[in-house]
Amino acid sequence: MCRIRLNNLTWDVYGVEANDLKLKTDDGWAYGMTYYDSCEIYIRKSDISDDLLQRVCRHEAAHAAAFSYCFDTDDLSEEDLCNFVEAYGPVICNSANRMYKAITADL
Repeated sequence: MCRIRLNNLTWDVYGVEANDLKLKTDDGWAYGMTYYDSCEIYIRKSDISDDLLQRVCRHEAAHAAAFSYCFDTDDLSEEDLCNFVEAYGPVICNSANRMYKAITADL
């Protein structure tokens, strides 16, 4: 487990097994899930390639950043997306790298 801090919100990040119920969706199983109500991120740590694990970390860090910085992702324009990446891309990538290192340290 590790913690990341985004705009004064602390997120707990967990590397979990592929069959962990926190990864269950209505459509099946996810590689990662971000729970806004509890500021928790769950990422599959087994049966996943290294490249995909890094992508999932970036993806879930982006969800957490969007929520933390009150970025409305509904009806997102290309310009809005580019502004978000420009402003928060570095913090998302740094957070994702910390998440990845913590998850792979448990393996």
